[in-house]
Amino acid sequence: MQGLGHRERIQGRTLDPSVPRACVAGRSLSISSRGVPLLESLVRGCWKRERLVARRICQFSNVVTDEGRDFLGLAITGRDGGYRFGIAPGPSRNLVVLYRSDHREIRGQSKVETVVHPTFYAKKKTVRNKQFGRFYGEIPGPHNDRVVVVLQARRGKGWIAFRRYRTRGGGRFSLVYRFHNTTRPTKYVMRAQVRQTTGYPYLQGNSDRLVLRVLPSRRAVRSSAGG
Repeated sequence: MQGLGHRERIQGRTLDPSVPRACVAGRSLSISSRGVPLLESLVRGCWKRERLVARRICQFSNVVTDEGRDFLGLAITGRDGGYRFGIAPGPSRNLVVLYRSDHREIRGQSKVETVVHPTFYAKKKTVRNKQFGRFYGEIPGPHNDRVVVVLQARRGKGWIAFRRYRTRGGGRFSLVYRFHNTTRPTKYVMRAQVRQTTGYPYLQGNSDRLVLRVLPSRRAVRSSAGG
């Protein structure tokens, strides 16, 4: 389960209900820990009522937290006025498609929302009671410093938080937790949850689950054997 890098899920919401409309086809996206796209999502739209057949339209995007926009490329409408183009994995973005001819301008808008998927590791898979468990991970950028990460452990059907941290050094987090009350061998199921943080262009998301085995302290084992 670990080592998959960052993974985001794309969801689409149309912001402008007028024609033309740009729609995002929902797909799972994955990128490696170095940010290399493995799968892209498709944006689809149709300008049939505008009779834009075999016309070039421009595509732009911008990160939802940033000003300005980037040119993505050109798409050509089909016989039905439909078009589509790929969107690489990344943060939540605003999308704009634009057609200009003489004094005529037609615009469509949509929004891509990305759920963050942090990496989450334990330095050791087994520790003893009274010792420290050491955890670390990373979240994708941009603006990934001082983002709230909460470590959680499974309890029953829910989760409880046991450590909170703000990322630094380019989206990294590293923290420790000392176990005090584990008197018998126990497997703890844990995860890292990235909370919605102002200025961070991702929706709240969770890491893959991590299983940590905690054993009684050596002193407790010797006492039990001697008793």
